[in-house]
Amino acid sequence: MAPPSVTDAQLIARVVVQDDRHAFSELVRRHQSAVRATLRRLTAGNFALADDDDGDARPSDGAGGDHARAATLRLDMERALAILSEGERAAIVQCYHNDLSHEEAAYVLNCPVGTVKTHILRAKQKLKSRLAAWAPS
Repeated sequence: MAPPSVTDAQLIARVVVQDDRHAFSELVRRHQSAVRATLRRLTAGNFALADDDDGDARPSDGAGGDHARAATLRLDMERALAILSEGERAAIVQCYHNDLSHEEAAYVLNCPVGTVKTHILRAKQKLKSRLAAWAPS
């Protein structure tokens, strides 16, 4: 399959600079499947929650307490990720959200494998400290 004639970076620039709706539509077409798959993994397979832009979807089993716990965990996770450096956050996203190996993440991030490993190690230490309250007892 031939690479697209317009790169994602070019499309993103058109969206940001020109508010180009067609460029945005093309980006959605290219990446919606991968984004949905990631969201479904992050919501433990809850398709309704993963596909809902408002975040108002309720678990199909009616477990309101579990939904509240999941929402709290998600908020705590977002706050914990916010304390990471840009490099640490990028490495965590590539390796844990996108399921890439350290070598693949290094290629995507255009940095040495050792740097990715260091970012992962430091990020995991920070996240473990920040999310200690969620550790199983």
